[in-house]
Amino acid sequence: MSESQKRRPRQLMQAGVVLLILPVLVHFPATAGVAESLAACKTIPGDAERLKCFDGIGTVAKPAAADAAIADPAPRPAAVTSQASPPVVPDENFGATALPKEPIEQPRVITASVVGTVDGISQGKVFVLDNGQRWKVTDDRSYDYVGTNPPVKLDRNLIGSFWMRFTDGGPRFKVRRIQ
Repeated sequence: MSESQKRRPRQLMQAGVVLLILPVLVHFPATAGVAESLAACKTIPGDAERLKCFDGIGTVAKPAAADAAIADPAPRPAAVTSQASPPVVPDENFGATALPKEPIEQPRVITASVVGTVDGISQGKVFVLDNGQRWKVTDDRSYDYVGTNPPVKLDRNLIGSFWMRFTDGGPRFKVRRIQ
């Protein structure tokens, strides 16, 4: 391995360090005197002059002609209102996704009938019930079952998954509601 090949990884690493530090170096002069400028602006007694001082922090100096063109506005008279304005109410839904939700009261068991003919039960098969719900089989086993508009019973286990059973003696299998 030649000497230049040995130096190449070190040069690449140095270039990477420079690229990481460059944004900090560029930003540092702009923030170096901010604390001092803020402290100096706080000591100015006049409102207009103090505001002008705060507005000038961190900006590029403007020509004097531009400052001369800006006049301090005269204070406005207070508006007279006949009634007090309503208090500002923050949006009640802001951040509500982080609040605990009220549990929805649901029955533990429902009964219904499958619409149409059932010819076997396998993973992915969808059953449409007479109440409009659609349930998809998630059980990885297949079952032989044949019936027309068979009645079913759906129940929830303690973990929260759902089971479907044909009430005429068919198998019990895991399902998930999709509609």
